[in-house]
Amino acid sequence: EALTAASSSMPIVSIANGFPRSLTAHTSLEGGTPAQQALTFLRTYQDLYLLDSPDLELGVEDVQEGPLTVVTLFQTYRGLPVYGGELTVTLPPDGSLTTIGELLTANVDLDVAPGLTEGEALALVRAHLGEPAAAPAGHARLVIYDPSLFDTTAPEPHLAWQLRVNAAAPWEYFVEAH
Repeated sequence: EALTAASSSMPIVSIANGFPRSLTAHTSLEGGTPAQQALTFLRTYQDLYLLDSPDLELGVEDVQEGPLTVVTLFQTYRGLPVYGGELTVTLPPDGSLTTIGELLTANVDLDVAPGLTEGEALALVRAHLGEPAAAPAGHARLVIYDPSLFDTTAPEPHLAWQLRVNAAAPWEYFVEAH
């Protein structure tokens, strides 16, 4: 309702899992830089974007300025990246704004200390592949993984090891870290 009142035309919103996966609105933006404008917009309409958890934060990944300015934001939970938690905010010169993406919005209460080591997670991946010598491709990292960011399933965040391995083919795995 607040965005509709502030917008010079009716906002266009596509909602999935209660989250606006895409939104276009014509509203005034506050902030000196495109990144500040994007973040201020999201803070102003945090109820719409379900951004009320102090443990979930947004950071600026990239800003591409030009005729169409694009700000890419990433999400973290207690300092760990949320895999797939990304929102792109497009700021054209005509005063409109478009957001596209998905953010973790579930009430998350995860212990961010893993119960498995990186080596134990790699051993599970090798066993699953049936290739005990499968080589890691880069470093594993701890992430918050929630399948609802990619599908219309109910939110269910997990602490996971994200690993890439080179076996008969390259694979990417997410191993539950608890």
